[in-house]
Amino acid sequence: MNARTDKKVRIILSGALGRMGIAVSTLAETNNHVEIVAGVDSETPAILCKYPIFRSISECDTPADVLISFLRPTATEENTATFNYCAEKKLPIVIATTGLCEKLLTSAAEAAKKTPVLTAPNLSLGINVLINILSRYSSFLHGADFDIEITERHHSRKLDSPSGTAMKLAQTINDSLNQTMQIALNRNNVQTERSRAEIGISAVRGGGIIGEHSVIFAGANEVIELTHKAISRDVFAEGALKAADFIFNKTPGLYTLQDIFNEISTG
Repeated sequence: MNARTDKKVRIILSGALGRMGIAVSTLAETNNHVEIVAGVDSETPAILCKYPIFRSISECDTPADVLISFLRPTATEENTATFNYCAEKKLPIVIATTGLCEKLLTSAAEAAKKTPVLTAPNLSLGINVLINILSRYSSFLHGADFDIEITERHHSRKLDSPSGTAMKLAQTINDSLNQTMQIALNRNNVQTERSRAEIGISAVRGGGIIGEHSVIFAGANEVIELTHKAISRDVFAEGALKAADFIFNKTPGLYTLQDIFNEISTG
């Protein structure tokens, strides 16, 4: 790993005019380690931006150290073009998009052969602490006859369901149980008792809920519930900037926010 330099990390922000892009841009103005040097968005800025906005990644000619992408998962062509652009220029990328299809995940993995790629279903510090807790204790609790359920709540405009974060939580639990569990996404018209070898996921969509995730360990006589609530989108903006600061000097490969925790704990 290269040593951290004192220069600011220059960031291209894809999806710059969306809600998360605006949150990241605003927060970056008070961050001494990073600066947004260009944005990419198909929309026209409503006000004058402090950095240039390009309509597509292919038009961007601004030198940078990292690209942060908040493109929607349904923007397949734009996402693919972004991954190819970063691979060609060996530009590290933080993928802050959930619900990517298998084709895009494959494209991201291909890009990671040439440049660092950090994928983050959820950029908040708290969620990643929760993931760490689940990796440590899920096996013990399931072995003690606790059933495991996950609930997630998001705003009415969220496209993917269940959330990428909920799936990551379920996968973390399943990894700790040696992939012995089935993930149950839909119990409609299922007239059978719940299997102990399943993790149920329930999704709620409504209003302006930023993001809530709960993991429920239900025993015969007690219940343990671990819940994370995002109070502001700034929590994700902070995570995006931390991820950019972390990955800009890494070697090619796939990374997650857990790698940031591991580096802190071993550093």
